[in-house]
Amino acid sequence: MASRSNEPVNALDNPERDVTDYPKFKNDHGSLEIQIGVKEFKCIGVSAPHDHPHVYLNMGTADSIMCPYCSTQFRYTAGLGSGAIPVDSVVEADLYSTNRQERTTFGRRRGPASSWL
Repeated sequence: MASRSNEPVNALDNPERDVTDYPKFKNDHGSLEIQIGVKEFKCIGVSAPHDHPHVYLNMGTADSIMCPYCSTQFRYTAGLGSGAIPVDSVVEADLYSTNRQERTTFGRRRGPASSWL
């Protein structure tokens, strides 16, 4: 399914790409905007245990996109590569599992859902 040139592209449009290998970004400082050097990525909100679902975002031909969960505005800045401004917005690959059940198994989230907030 092709998308319009001004709309974000769905990850399912490219079944060849493994969506678990996209860079992840977080917004622990509550910044209104984070500059990033990629157009396809995942937003996790803030650091665990207060992160939101790790959502795939694709800017398509646009230069910015807003996360539908945390309302962080991500702006593409050529030359940053997989980096970001602020620098600590980049999530280290080994810190977060893409599987929420696995994190629960390790005891990060136990008890009723209301205790997670």
